[in-house]
Amino acid sequence: MGISFRHRDLDQNRLSYATDVLGMDLMEKTSLLDNIEEIQERSALENWTIKSIDFFPGRLKKKLLGNPKYLVPGNRVEYSTFNADIWMSSNAYVYHALIRSEFVVVFLVFSAVMTLLLILVSSKDNQVNRLKYILFFQAIFAVMLLISTEIVVIHWMREHIHSVSIETFITAFNVLWWLIPAILLHIAVERFFWLPLEKKTGRTVPNLMRFLTALLIYLLALFGIIGFVFERPITSLLATSGVVAMIVGLAVQMNLSNIFSGIALNIERSLRIGDWVKIGTFDEGKVVNMNWRVTQIETRKGYILSIPNSTVSTSDIHNFSYPDDQYWLLSRVPLDPKHDPIKVEEILMNAVLSVEKDIVKDVKPRIWLENIQVENVSDWTATYVIFFKTENYQHKFRVLKNVWKSIWVHLNQAGIMPTTTIPALEAEQEQNIVLIPSQLDEVLSKNKLQNMMTSA
Repeated sequence: MGISFRHRDLDQNRLSYATDVLGMDLMEKTSLLDNIEEIQERSALENWTIKSIDFFPGRLKKKLLGNPKYLVPGNRVEYSTFNADIWMSSNAYVYHALIRSEFVVVFLVFSAVMTLLLILVSSKDNQVNRLKYILFFQAIFAVMLLISTEIVVIHWMREHIHSVSIETFITAFNVLWWLIPAILLHIAVERFFWLPLEKKTGRTVPNLMRFLTALLIYLLALFGIIGFVFERPITSLLATSGVVAMIVGLAVQMNLSNIFSGIALNIERSLRIGDWVKIGTFDEGKVVNMNWRVTQIETRKGYILSIPNSTVSTSDIHNFSYPDDQYWLLSRVPLDPKHDPIKVEEILMNAVLSVEKDIVKDVKPRIWLENIQVENVSDWTATYVIFFKTENYQHKFRVLKNVWKSIWVHLNQAGIMPTTTIPALEAEQEQNIVLIPSQLDEVLSKNKLQNMMTSA
């Protein structure tokens, strides 16, 4: 803060001010500091600290504006002035003490150079682990750059510019203290959340998600600026923004639900492109595309079925291609119960293993007698269950056809013919049943195939 005064009428030729070093006890710096402490104790400015006071004389030139009292060349008169510069610092800017005044310029140049170098390095380096350290040092040097710039600019302006402009620049720096952390947080979200998510899923994050995240970050910074820098109430703004957010949320509710469900599906890896799946009650098919809104499946009938991700995430997902492309098929063979069950099981075992394609022969098929159905006294039917492992769900119907042809041939060679009476099944059961490999042990141990299997 600067204080300057002059005599109202006497010019420099009639009155000159000078600093009375002895009378004002300015010979020793310690005594001046003691006086400053006493002034500080009596000061009503609790949040300000007086650092130093400088006294010095000066001159002021003023236009005469036609005053008849002065008839001098140049139409100007000089007055002697006495000035005092009082250096005060706000306790709110205590961080200025982190950098000593003689090193401020060095810190300014060093932090600026390091910030630019780190920006260049981060733009060319895509390794997430290194980016973490780069962002950490970027934040440190950005804070150093902001502090040193603020100190240099404010000290320069105190000497050359009016105090109103200084307050404007101080306000600008206070705004930057909110904006720069918001920018760093935005960069951190981009580098450590969106980029790894894109790398993991192989798909681009929707611009809507990026925009909403950035909007939230900068809105919080804006509220902080309004509330703490300009000291304005933000209650009305929060209420207005809440209403706007509710309206926007209702408008894009389904899209947001699908997007978040898509993110969850990609993180969980419940299904992947190329997997054969059955989702809920929809037709089974091959996953051909997954974006942030829908999952697209090509069904066996040749059309593309698009299922919203929110529906996929809440439905049962049967994945026949995970963790590998092997799965179990089940087929029933109705025979006359007069044939020896041991011989029948041997024939059926050989029939399944003789199929050349798609049968996993390292795993022995399971065969057992499921039930004996009596239509009348002379019409009995024994139903044998054949449970075998195969691969590539796309060829399911080809496998069933080849297995049935092989069973027919082997039974005919043994003189055994399937009965013409089809065993009565419950309404929800079919002739052929597919089972996921992980369910096999439980099915065999509980002997409740109909309750555990998924209809093909």
